[in-house]
Amino acid sequence: MKTILTIVVLIVAGAVMTRLVIWNGETVAQPAVNSVAVLPFESLSPENEGPFFADGIRDGVSTRLAKVINLKVTRQNSANVAYVLKGSVRHERGEECHDRIHFYGQLIDTRTHAKIWTQEYDRELCKVWQLQCEIAQTVAESVHIERRFVHD
Repeated sequence: MKTILTIVVLIVAGAVMTRLVIWNGETVAQPAVNSVAVLPFESLSPENEGPFFADGIRDGVSTRLAKVINLKVTRQNSANVAYVLKGSVRHERGEECHDRIHFYGQLIDTRTHAKIWTQEYDRELCKVWQLQCEIAQTVAESVHIERRFVHD
């Protein structure tokens, strides 16, 4: 009787594990631990810039993140990555060339759906490069990767 019970438990456990690995006929790959997808940033600019300004900010952050050693970065989608960076950008025109940029970002762990990091930034537009570097560094720290960058 004990042997039959053990066999039943093993069969059920195997079925459960098989269901976890195969979802709708496709194998579900585990995300790479040190991986992040940088999703398109939403443009909240009051002027009709379209997504161009937000895309430029995303490009800068993605490029800087791609230089972090031991971090896999993708811009395609959130499949098979451990973290997702998403956010919104607003460009405000100021008087006499004092434009400002407001960025709100979130880093989400795709395995637990927990927000790992969330931050708002408000900077002068002339400091956009420093902002992109700061966001990349904070993301790298948030996923517990030493901030070692490949040389520019």
